[in-house]
Amino acid sequence: MRSPYRFAAPSMLVLLTVALVSCGGQVLPVQADSATVAASPVTASPVAPAADSPVVSSPAVGSQIVSGQIVTLSVRPGTTEADVKSRYPGGKLLALYPQEGYAQVWVQGADQAAVRPGAGLGTLSLNAQAVAVTASEPDANLSASTSPASTSPATEDADAQGTSAWAGGTSAWAGGFSSVAGLLTTVSTFSENVAAWDMMDVSGGQKLAPALGAGVRVAVLDTGVDIVHPGLAGHLDVASGWDYVGGDAVPQEVNTSKSGYSRAYGHGTAVAGVILQIAPNATIVPFRVLNPDGAGKLSNIIMAVNDAVKAGAKVINMSLGTTSSSAALSTAVSSAIRSGAMVVTSSGNSGDDKVTYPARYSADMQATLGGGLISVGSEDLFQKKSSFSTYGNLDLLAPGEAVKSTFPGNQFTKATGTSFAAPMVSGAVALAMSSGRTDVIALYKSMKSSATVPIDTLYSGKLGNGTLNLGKLMVSK
Repeated sequence: MRSPYRFAAPSMLVLLTVALVSCGGQVLPVQADSATVAASPVTASPVAPAADSPVVSSPAVGSQIVSGQIVTLSVRPGTTEADVKSRYPGGKLLALYPQEGYAQVWVQGADQAAVRPGAGLGTLSLNAQAVAVTASEPDANLSASTSPASTSPATEDADAQGTSAWAGGTSAWAGGFSSVAGLLTTVSTFSENVAAWDMMDVSGGQKLAPALGAGVRVAVLDTGVDIVHPGLAGHLDVASGWDYVGGDAVPQEVNTSKSGYSRAYGHGTAVAGVILQIAPNATIVPFRVLNPDGAGKLSNIIMAVNDAVKAGAKVINMSLGTTSSSAALSTAVSSAIRSGAMVVTSSGNSGDDKVTYPARYSADMQATLGGGLISVGSEDLFQKKSSFSTYGNLDLLAPGEAVKSTFPGNQFTKATGTSFAAPMVSGAVALAMSSGRTDVIALYKSMKSSATVPIDTLYSGKLGNGTLNLGKLMVSK
């Protein structure tokens, strides 16, 4: 599933010696479902969009789009990657958790019988012989729908969940994340976001968490980030990330439109910027799992979840969703939580009670693990549910309308969608963890119990525990 995503023309940020200062500029209207600027090195003026248009590829098949299956296997303790590969010699290993008794592989085509036949098992190790298929599901190729209410088949696996954006205001980004060498002792943000921060008592929470997220790694599974944006400088661990769309080690946002800008271009950069406004000393580990139109393969997202855990991420932000349930994705999320990571997901922008996956797995994780996956919906500054936000299976709300954040090409914009409510919660988790609250299940419960009770009577009982409240969170048990 894919929701439309567009940014209005962002204002420019000019890098000075000690601060990032906006230069303003007239706001230009944009077409629906389109982003507006191209990826570029840090510069004080816009650049033309990239002309190249790379093809989204499935795992292990280079630049071709090939259908495949995600196969979940049962494995014994001690099973190695070599054991699994000997059973699936043409497959791509997505995850291996022998201590939990499972592995996941991607195989080309729809034939899960790619496992070696029984007649050849005698030549394999005992652990390899014990590998057995427990489930299989398609890894569909992606296409983009044109409306959040689209009734087209849900052949996509995930998409960026932003709906629209507005540019406006010329206030300087006070201080800027790159203006102070080393760790920040004061918080940098956009003045336009202060009302939202006040609603969540961000300043109260930050005062009680002076580390401001230091030492906490936050994985952002998205369209990539602008790795040279001055607002993110010093807070990215690019080396630990990966570009699953392009198949390389540089998870840079890419614009593939030959005239204008790709629909979801800038989505991941904006998400990262929101996180750093809440927890400015956190480290962002970017994983590019969505293409510039905001869609991506389920197998890539599963790999990224597992790689995020390996990279030491304690928070995994997924501002994406699908209308179709995936047992393989649920398994990956569950393993991440058991490994000590909090998973934060946007709930979707269809405006109804159809919360998307993986956000909808929140209830399952509560039942099996006690929690660990936070489903986040959007509200306005009056604590009313945003018209686009889904409702029902939610944990928390955060203001997701006209949120100012970073945008590729040394720029910023205002963005709207549950995509931009979720990273506020991710930032809050990083803030709390940097104060020593690393028990994921206990923290999950505290975040819910400390929330401000929802007041939107039109959706009574359907908005989770209400608005994220950082001040109360930091003094809760």
